[in-house]
Parts: sequence; C-alpha cells; structure tokens
Amino acid sequence: MIDKVPQHVWMLVLGVAVIAVWPFLSSLNLDDVCYGSLLLFCTVFGHFYRKLTEPFLKQWVATIVGFSVVFIVSGVHILRPLGVTLANAIFITVFRK
Repeated sequence: MIDKVPQHVWMLVLGVAVIAVWPFLSSLNLDDVCYGSLLLFCTVFGHFYRKLTEPFLKQWVATIVGFSVVFIVSGVHILRPLGVTLANAIFITVFRK
C-alpha cells in the first residue's frame, strides 16, 4: 500500500515535517547534527546493504562502514569499542561449545 503513494506526496510530507520541526532544528549544535546525519545515513545505507549478495563483500562493507561510523562518533575513544569487540571475540572463540 505504501508503495503506491506518489513521490510528490512524500516530498510534500517531508516539507511539512521540516517546517513543523524547524524551531527545534535551528537550536541544534554540531554534535546533534552529526548524530542525526549518521542515523539517517545508517538507515539509508541499510537499504543498499540488503541488496548485496556476496557474503565476503557484505562482510567487508559492513566492517568498513561500521568502523567508520564508530570512528566518527567516538573519535580517539574508538579504542574502548575496539577493545570490547576484541574481548568478546576472544571470549566467543575460547568458550565455544
């Protein structure tokens, strides 16, 4: 049903939504804009990611994009998420049944 809605209707809805939340958008700081942009990017990226069929390519694309998003969000503090990931990988490998 949602596929039958014309594109110009979606553009109108988006325009009205932006106008409705403009006072909120104008008070955002750079961190909020960065977070919202990454959230939107990941949502859109998921649509294209699902179309990948080769497992090896899918794995590396997810790794590179995921690492990039974590680096953008965490900056130099990326060492903590990487450490937790490494610890979990070791834990899963060592204690596998």
